[in-house]
Amino acid sequence: MTLFLSCAWGALYILCAGLGFLVSPSGPLKFAVILLSVLCFVPGALLLWEGCRTKNRKIILSVRWVCIVSLALTTLFLVAFFLCAAFASETVVNGVFIALAIVSAPMFSGQYWVISLALWGGLLSATFLKKLPR
Repeated sequence: MTLFLSCAWGALYILCAGLGFLVSPSGPLKFAVILLSVLCFVPGALLLWEGCRTKNRKIILSVRWVCIVSLALTTLFLVAFFLCAAFASETVVNGVFIALAIVSAPMFSGQYWVISLALWGGLLSATFLKKLPR
């Protein structure tokens, strides 16, 4: 089950990365990409639940590190994007924007950045709720 959930999480992330490049979807398509960006967090939450249920430290730490890396890279590329927008050429800005869209895939495809950031933060916080087994 762990392998299936991990693959599903990766597949949803890749799908969100591709959908993040849609230009202003509207109507049912907008609803679908927002829903998909939220659903992207379900396999991670199920992995965390499985890790807590089976007291599997490795699964819990894996979810924690995925969250930390995603939030850290999002922060790094967001700061880089704003700095580049002020001081760099359009080509550099576009390159950093593409990198930001890839590392922050659910955030871009969902269009409401606060939802994705809150879900990443909530998932990360949930990894600290119980004392990890040894």
